[in-house]
Amino acid sequence: MVTFCIFVYSGPHTIKDALNTTGSYFGAAATLGASFIAAYLLNDWREEVDFQLAKDFAFPILELLVSIRFELRWLLEILINLRHVENFAF
Repeated sequence: MVTFCIFVYSGPHTIKDALNTTGSYFGAAATLGASFIAAYLLNDWREEVDFQLAKDFAFPILELLVSIRFELRWLLEILINLRHVENFAF
């Protein structure tokens, strides 16, 4: 904005140069802003993909642990029933 004021008040035919220079400054600022936004969105995308990969690896492991827990619970009930049978044996 300062450049615009300097060019406008320095001569009668410099309004075009002032507008071109001011437009260039705003274009540069918009380009830098867009690059920062793009970098931020790219990092968010990577975090989401990393989380998705971890989730895809975790689900089969959780399914395996659930089946192991079910089998252990089943074996524990068998052992408890065997102990009861042994207590009532003659």
